Amino acid sequence: AGSVSLLLSTINTSVPEEVQIAMIGLATVVVSRDLNACEQAILENQYHDGVALDGDQPFFLWRVFSDLISLRKPAVQKAMACLLNTLFWRLPQDTIELTTRARGQCSEEYWMLPRLLDALGHPDDEAVADILQVLIPLSTPAQLVKEEDLEEEFSHLIFTPQYTLERDYETPEQKLMREAAKMISQEERTSVLVYLLRLLRPRFLRRALEWKPAVRDFVLDVILTDRVLAELTTASGLADEFWAVVVQVLENGGLPGQRW
Repeated sequence: AGSVSLLLSTINTSVPEEVQIAMIGLATVVVSRDLNACEQAILENQYHDGVALDGDQPFFLWRVFSDLISLRKPAVQKAMACLLNTLFWRLPQDTIELTTRARGQCSEEYWMLPRLLDALGHPDDEAVADILQVLIPLSTPAQLVKEEDLEEEFSHLIFTPQYTLERDYETPEQKLMREAAKMISQEERTSVLVYLLRLLRPRFLRRALEWKPAVRDFVLDVILTDRVLAELTTASGLADEFWAVVVQVLENGGLPGQRW
């Protein structure tokens, strides 16, 4: 077992919440400083039977992770969101695959993606921001165009396109988001989203309308993916529920100041 597993294995229902948060925080520090610990933690998802701890007791790191991110304890959820976000910054490609693909320990009911979407209703802004960063590859953010790429493609234009970003002014976060958006293909993104919304049903959208503006915008980006929108508006068993949500938005006068 890796160091992250050893730390999180100390968390159980009999441990005080303060201790749970401390262990998660320590695991986050380990992940932020030790790339080998990140790689080992990701690798353990492939072990369907878990990893052996003291006494040969199997431990399922990512099943425990999925349970903790779903736990109705806001402080624990926030700590887990920070841990996942830190792992995302260290190993973005591997973290995207871990969260979006239902395989290994994260298969079936332990698939992490539905649980992360449910956690977007968290009351804390930082926790929501941490989760949204990890989920960015599933949305369709505006693509920033690099200044050095403009010369040939836009040489015939009088005005420079509105959404440009010089490399010198790109922050580490902007660079990560731009690169992360390329780490999952459009075909795979669409396939994941269609399956996800079939699982969550349009009633999830109704709940999301009550959440923070950034979450509502993220959900709108997901909905406006062509195949997802086609599925929601035409599929038997989904369309009626979806249109009911749309009607609710219209009846409420929309969401002032938001893209909805």
